[in-house]
Amino acid sequence: MATPSQFRPQKWWFYSGRWMKSHDVAFINALCWKAEKGFTQDNPRRPNKNALLFACLVVTRMWGWQFKEDTYAWNLERLRERYHTFRSILHNPAFEWDRENNIVHAPFAAWVALIRQNPFADAYLKRGEPKWDSLKLIFEWNQAGGWANDNEIVTISSGELDDDSYDDDEDDEDTVAEEIQPDPESVIDLATSESD
Repeated sequence: MATPSQFRPQKWWFYSGRWMKSHDVAFINALCWKAEKGFTQDNPRRPNKNALLFACLVVTRMWGWQFKEDTYAWNLERLRERYHTFRSILHNPAFEWDRENNIVHAPFAAWVALIRQNPFADAYLKRGEPKWDSLKLIFEWNQAGGWANDNEIVTISSGELDDDSYDDDEDDEDTVAEEIQPDPESVIDLATSESD
């Protein structure tokens, strides 16, 4: 029976293997860019294979090495899971999100009940969703008509989570990576010019 762990850092839930926060930031930025343009003309609200390949190209250009396509598909599914889980928290009257401090407040019994229903909610026990606005853009925005209906969202199938993939030290490696990462806008410009 799942109960709040209170010992797993949020990144344990979000990242797997060599995938770090800085990769996630570039991946999310690329998907947001594609979402703002419309994923495809036929279905502008669906993160499709072309959007995924574009995001792969952006991450590869920024760090100079390629993850397997399964890794990108798994991370897209992880983003979808983050979106739906945090959305369910925001729509639950027992929970209150302090957006300024990015903390979700709720009685312990409410956390226990939610985590029994959805173990991934444990990721938000100590901290809210840091990329909520971006996730909403990726999974809700429709350029032609505004916010999409959740029932119309389709994503690529996921891979497996490696349980030994997290680092107990919460932010050290990510801080360094964020300080030296290239400008995502210039990489996106480069990726779009090469994919045309």
